[in-house]
Amino acid sequence: MRQSFKLALPIAFLIGLALSPLPAAFADTTYTFTATASGTLHGTPFDNSLITFTTVSDATGNSIVPTTVDFSIGSAGSGTITSSVYLFDNQRIDGLGISDEATGDFLDLANPSFATYSFGNPLGPISQASPAFGMTQGAGLETSLGVLTYSGAIDATFTAVAGGIPATTPEPSSLILLGSGAVGLLGAIRKRFA
Repeated sequence: MRQSFKLALPIAFLIGLALSPLPAAFADTTYTFTATASGTLHGTPFDNSLITFTTVSDATGNSIVPTTVDFSIGSAGSGTITSSVYLFDNQRIDGLGISDEATGDFLDLANPSFATYSFGNPLGPISQASPAFGMTQGAGLETSLGVLTYSGAIDATFTAVAGGIPATTPEPSSLILLGSGAVGLLGAIRKRFA
């Protein structure tokens, strides 16, 4: 009896370990900033158009995330900002935004949620009638379509959406292996006590 108990305890531990879900790896998170503004893209004017800045990153918990930012402006076009751009979350002042190393911040929002926010987590949408800290303009942003300049941004929104998180369900071959081991263990215990 004592011998079977010594064998059953490690087997039960292994079964529990095999059935426990694996931790999911951090998945890419899509960050989207939108605002309505007027300006020019490569000299072509746009007026009261929706500007959308989108980036995807797998970074987590960082207050500065180096990234590539795509944009679209109503009928003016879509492209990529070609200069060094990063997202930031300044938790001391509840501010989050996008900044260009050459021209500075170009769209910031303020909200108490940003005081505890960590990149990699879903959040939002968080909207603000006027972007925070007077950051209502982007001046001379280098893009794949030419220089982007805008001003008077209003109705800014930030959203972070996590996607592509792998399932934590054990794969079928692991379950087959676990099941055959359990059947073998039960057969050994039954034979021992028969």
